[in-house]
Amino acid sequence: MPMIRAAVFGLLFPLALSLPAAAQTADVTDNPPYSIKSGDRPGFYVEVINEMAKLLNTKVTYEYMDWGNAMAKVRAGPDQLLFPFTRNAEREANYGWLQKLFTNTVLFVSAPGSQPIDTIDQAKTLSLIGVLAGAPWDKELASRGITNVKHYPTSPAMVAALKSGELPAAYGPEIELKYAWRAGAFQGAMVEGKPIQK
Repeated sequence: MPMIRAAVFGLLFPLALSLPAAAQTADVTDNPPYSIKSGDRPGFYVEVINEMAKLLNTKVTYEYMDWGNAMAKVRAGPDQLLFPFTRNAEREANYGWLQKLFTNTVLFVSAPGSQPIDTIDQAKTLSLIGVLAGAPWDKELASRGITNVKHYPTSPAMVAALKSGELPAAYGPEIELKYAWRAGAFQGAMVEGKPIQK
């Protein structure tokens, strides 16, 4: 156990030093498995931030809001903290970036028993593709010529539509989609395509 504790401390201490000194409130969205507004666990990003705060002998509180409000609030003022937040070219100049915590694998998923969607060309043939509202995946698909998208407020809502047959495919981070599928206790396993983006 001491080796694990030392490894965790070694990882978190440099991250803790990167927290904005005045940021005692973090702006987050209900975005399982990263940040979870209610439930047994707060989400693994919240757990990491809490451990970082402990190293600094402080406490971070969390204000849950939708993506649009969270992004606007952080852009408008200094010493604000927002996570989880995907770093991309469009956002680069608008925010100060502290620390990369995780790399997402982004892919298409479909219902059990369907064929995998491994390419953008395959996705273009679909009648509809679900994406998380406010996430960068919508613009990524549009830049690749895919406009047949439907926005969902949460990943759980999106995978429920996938399971019900309302939606032939969804596009987003593998970990989010898998978590939502398991949390929904759906039978079978989603069919995962090859990663489109890492």
